[in-house]
Amino acid sequence: MNQLGYAYLQPIIRGGVAGMDAGKWSMKADGIYDQVLAADSENWDARFSKAISYSFWPPMFGKQPEAIRHFEILVGQQENQVANSQFSQTHLLLGNLYEQQGNHEKAMAAWQVGYDRFPDDANLRKQLGLE
Repeated sequence: MNQLGYAYLQPIIRGGVAGMDAGKWSMKADGIYDQVLAADSENWDARFSKAISYSFWPPMFGKQPEAIRHFEILVGQQENQVANSQFSQTHLLLGNLYEQQGNHEKAMAAWQVGYDRFPDDANLRKQLGLE
């Protein structure tokens, strides 16, 4: 089912859809991710995709706090799992959202936690000023 949600987002990702049409496709994808998470709240792919989708909504729709909430849930879930290099993106994007909201301290903390777990991640190193 995750693949269906991802397919709904493809026209937006490719740049062929914008405005109200982009909102329509995003809401369809969001509904799919909700179904997956209702069946399995630990589904990393669905939660990550939902958080990513929310992070790209225009600020006037107020989806960024929900994106942050989902990224925070993912960080908690990841602590109990074997490290996967893909998990570094959770820390990076969470920090980026904190920074966009003007919370530099929380952003630095999110990036630092990610760097501590994934010291080879160039993006986290860059955000921390280590490159």
